[in-house]
Amino acid sequence: MIRVTVELHPFGMDAHKKTLRTLHIVNTGKGTKTNGNYSAVFIGEKGKVYKRIEILNFKRKQKGPWQLVYQALRTFEGRGKHR
Repeated sequence: MIRVTVELHPFGMDAHKKTLRTLHIVNTGKGTKTNGNYSAVFIGEKGKVYKRIEILNFKRKQKGPWQLVYQALRTFEGRGKHR
């Protein structure tokens, strides 16, 4: 699993950090050796799931984890504020 956490650190102070959003990307195990299928879950404050997507036929041998995260985040392109 890949976990991306977005945190707010007021004035750079870790003691007061607050998790704003979390993204979990999990391999579904239904892909091939070269192309992976993934489930991405976007989690908001208080652990509320607000979006689930699938990423199919991701070329895992040609691309890396940042491209996988980017592909998941692109689902929000041009959509403004999300809850």
